[in-house]
Amino acid sequence: MKKVAVIGSLFAIILVFFGIRRYANYAVKKGSSFMNQFENNNNKQQLNNKHESDEILTIYYSNSGATEKAAKYIHRQVSGDLVEMKLTPNYPDDYQQLAEVSKDQIDNNVHPRIDNLPDLSKYRVIFLGFPTWYHRPPMFINTFFETGHFNGQTVIPFTTSMSSGIDESASYLEKMGQNKKIDLQDGFRANNQTTIDKFIKQYQ
Repeated sequence: MKKVAVIGSLFAIILVFFGIRRYANYAVKKGSSFMNQFENNNNKQQLNNKHESDEILTIYYSNSGATEKAAKYIHRQVSGDLVEMKLTPNYPDDYQQLAEVSKDQIDNNVHPRIDNLPDLSKYRVIFLGFPTWYHRPPMFINTFFETGHFNGQTVIPFTTSMSSGIDESASYLEKMGQNKKIDLQDGFRANNQTTIDKFIKQYQ
């Protein structure tokens, strides 16, 4: 009888041991997951603290809708203000007409007016979005640099194009930004979320 009791006690101890161990493993996994989330959130908070959200502007022009999607995604990640540029004259919706108008503006150095350009001086970081036409920024980007009030902003261009990278626009952007009080970055082609996430992390 005593032997049975001893065996029963040992069996109970084994069950308790494995039960505790299983719970501990679950707690470690759950705790690790929670810590990872906390670390990620903490890192994001630190990145966001680099610039107050009201110091960040995402400004863009979109004709086909691609740049608009990229700009809105960037805005969701960095907060701040979001502005879609309104132009005079605006570009036609028809692709062939758009190609002709944009080429004519390049040939004749026409700089369309931006009707709703905000006061850029109140921002510290500006994400500038535009499509790439004829392997360069559209001519209204000239207007952005000519009429904007700058006092040391970091300007980060991003473009949407299936064939042209941001590097094709670099020389034009550098020329436009000459003698402006800005920190002009190389920028990026915002064709997918992975590229956007990788690039904007350093500016959040």
